[in-house]
Amino acid sequence: MLKRSGGISLVHTVRLFYLDVFFIITECSEYNYCTHNSRVGELKMTRSELITALMQKNPHLQLKEATRLVNIVFGTITSSLAEGSRVELRGFGAFSVKERDPRIGRNPKTGVQVQVGKKLVPFFKTGKELHQRLNKPVTGNKRSRSSV
Repeated sequence: MLKRSGGISLVHTVRLFYLDVFFIITECSEYNYCTHNSRVGELKMTRSELITALMQKNPHLQLKEATRLVNIVFGTITSSLAEGSRVELRGFGAFSVKERDPRIGRNPKTGVQVQVGKKLVPFFKTGKELHQRLNKPVTGNKRSRSSV
């Protein structure tokens, strides 16, 4: 088992990282971890912002270690999907690969019909906990079904 300088195993640190990522992503706006995407009007988080947030939440991590953890986790998810496997992070969600059937498309420039072959696309389904955290009930503006 790999050991860090502080005596904490790398495996233990990666497990804690999953929990931290769950917290950071779902609460990014509240704790100013995300930047505002002015073009779309939504919040976004880049890989470097995720690394910075992870270091803020875990002061014992150095930049190099936090970067390595992010790369390990994303690399593992990517390679698993490339092999056709499903990756499930309890409470967060599941990554899988879906196959799109071949179809007839259209060239947007010329309007000519084009045969588009089958392809594999990544798919993410949110977990129950993440879904509940993202869809918190709004208080103060409750309408009953009878008043509609």
